[in-house]
Amino acid sequence: MVDVAPASAGAYGCAGVAVDSDTITRGGRTLGWLTFYWDSASGDNCAVMVKNGDVLPGRVPMQVAIHQAEAPYRTVQDPGNYTWYAGPVKVDGRNKCVWANGHIDGVGGVIDDHCG
Repeated sequence: MVDVAPASAGAYGCAGVAVDSDTITRGGRTLGWLTFYWDSASGDNCAVMVKNGDVLPGRVPMQVAIHQAEAPYRTVQDPGNYTWYAGPVKVDGRNKCVWANGHIDGVGGVIDDHCG
């Protein structure tokens, strides 16, 4: 398996296009990617945490969360032990600021505010 980021078009249950990504690393090795998607058709923002299976084989603790930073202040998360990815998690991003965070094997990442 080659060390590449997730696809820029909708993937892993997220529709739309990838608008931001955070590479999660430890000791110079890529553990995975936190990717943030926007679907203009539905108005949803979506996040997924994808693991690099070459660096972390098998099931590992992972978590992804997406947060609506304005009323109604909604958080959707998906924690667990996963083989490939955590998520997708989705919230309405129309006319709201949204951010995401996640962890793979104890190492975290954040995608700051995206406002629609």
